[in-house]
Amino acid sequence: MSSEKLKPSLVLVVTDLNVVVSSALGGPTAAPARIMQLLIEGRLVNFASNQMLERLAAKLSS
Repeated sequence: MSSEKLKPSLVLVVTDLNVVVSSALGGPTAAPARIMQLLIEGRLVNFASNQMLERLAAKLSS
């Protein structure tokens, strides 16, 4: 067995816009906020298109 440390693998995700909005509205222990915290910590990697980001901006500004 190798003595080299195993690096945790990154989890690649596409976060639904409702999760992002819910994370801002719910408490810090709610599931959407926990998902966002994992993204901030770099334990999840989010993929988003420009169209998704534009929809998020529109939803947050309304």
